[in-house]
Amino acid sequence: MSKFFNIIHYCISTILDKGSLAIFLFLSFFVTALMVIQPLLVGFVINLFISGTIWSEILFYCAVVAALGILIAGCSYLAKTRYCQLQIDSSFTIERQLIDKIQHADSSFFSSYDSGHYRQTVNNDSNDVSIFILTQCVSFVTTMISVLGTLAIILYLNPLTALVTVVLLLVSFIIYKQIQASAYKRYKESKELRSQYGSIELSQFTDVDFIRRHSLFERFFNQHYAVNQKVRSAIHEQYKLEFGVQELNNAVIAVFQAIVFITCAYQIFLGALQPGYIATISSYFVSLLGSITLLMEFGMAYQSITVSLNRIEQILDLPQESVGTIVPSDDVNQITCTNVSFSYPHANKVLMNNLSCSFTKGNIYAITGGNGTGKSTFLKLINGEWSSHLSGNIAINEDLLAQINQYELRKNTLGFTEQEPSIVDDTVRNNLTLLCKNQPTDEEIISYIKLFNLEKLLLGDDQNLDVRLGERSSAISGGEKQKIAIIRMMLMNPSVMLLDEPTSALDQKSVDVLLTLLKKVKQDHIILLISHDPKVVEVADHIVEL
Repeated sequence: MSKFFNIIHYCISTILDKGSLAIFLFLSFFVTALMVIQPLLVGFVINLFISGTIWSEILFYCAVVAALGILIAGCSYLAKTRYCQLQIDSSFTIERQLIDKIQHADSSFFSSYDSGHYRQTVNNDSNDVSIFILTQCVSFVTTMISVLGTLAIILYLNPLTALVTVVLLLVSFIIYKQIQASAYKRYKESKELRSQYGSIELSQFTDVDFIRRHSLFERFFNQHYAVNQKVRSAIHEQYKLEFGVQELNNAVIAVFQAIVFITCAYQIFLGALQPGYIATISSYFVSLLGSITLLMEFGMAYQSITVSLNRIEQILDLPQESVGTIVPSDDVNQITCTNVSFSYPHANKVLMNNLSCSFTKGNIYAITGGNGTGKSTFLKLINGEWSSHLSGNIAINEDLLAQINQYELRKNTLGFTEQEPSIVDDTVRNNLTLLCKNQPTDEEIISYIKLFNLEKLLLGDDQNLDVRLGERSSAISGGEKQKIAIIRMMLMNPSVMLLDEPTSALDQKSVDVLLTLLKKVKQDHIILLISHDPKVVEVADHIVEL
């Protein structure tokens, strides 16, 4: 039971607009109360017909029944519109919590990170949890209100019928308990396999070039087919359970309906029940049978949401990247590495062993070495990545890197151009100024575009910086992406510039432009670059061999 309340507490905490939640709950409970009253009023009107009451009174109560129906419809509409808003907001809140946890996870988490799997898990589970609290839990409460109100009225109308109804509900509850255990196991297996299937399916699209290039069609088909068979089996078992529950419910309905009608007929024969109220009890009976279904669905939904919550908890409990608290200076004069050793978690190879070196402002440093010697990793260590996994010390000015707020360091002080830069789904302007703390002028942006011969991104209009790149990112070459990354860094103008193979996809003219820029700005910066190009290495003031 405590786990159930923990789930409820977490779900409610994701709904930030508590005022809208209160209005939604009030409308839901109010509609439920009106719907309990409605059949009783209908039965009362039928009795007026049978007793020969004057028409004016009958018409009055008929108008009341109609007004009640209109009121129910209006309140239901308002409740549903509130629900839509709350569900979207709650789902986004959960999704954002999980994405933030993943984005801030310790670097070791990403060594076996499956983006497709986590994307589907986050999307599905956040949606399922928000629906559970706003649909299943509210329906459960309103159903219980309806059941108790209905039973109270049936008890008032005819105690024997109420007793029979209670017995039938208890039998239904026992049946539900019998299927509860197997439901959890099948839902868990099905959810996990669906997430795995989503990841494999995504690779069929994202790896198309790789598949075509190496003619791996059969291998990827076999992989897709194998996981499909597992999912197929799990879904089949899940549906067998669901269909079994549905048909069992249909059988229970048929038996219960016969029992209740026989009881009502017997009570009317004895004169213990007014004939008009058989319509009331009939309507209540259908409502109660629907309540049985809703309660059974709630039980199954609870099993399913337990699986979702377990997976959400796993993400929320991910070890987070360790960052310091010292606010870094925007102006770095020296970087010092003392006895730095590093190897990736769960890897046997030591990439760096007792490396000591220093870097000072006004110099370009070329980081060289053979493949696999840790050149790119070294730049990542300087950038504050994996800082909790290295031994030895890296100091920025006089402050140890481990004690510096590394997010602020990367945001304001260090600039990093990757080997494979990313293009965000945004305008040319926002892509190029993505890292800038102070917005540069359009003239400055356009001058860099022309310098690196990227005018084609503007679609023929040299001043149109609001052209979107996201839709066309697949058509942007590797060299153009590198140019965009270089311009980003130049516009950011960080104190420390880290460039990982910045010229690997550049044409010779662009290489010359970059080298000229680096020599021009080096006086106020520390520049570390990795390159296998001898021409690039030549511009370095110092070479660090790994």
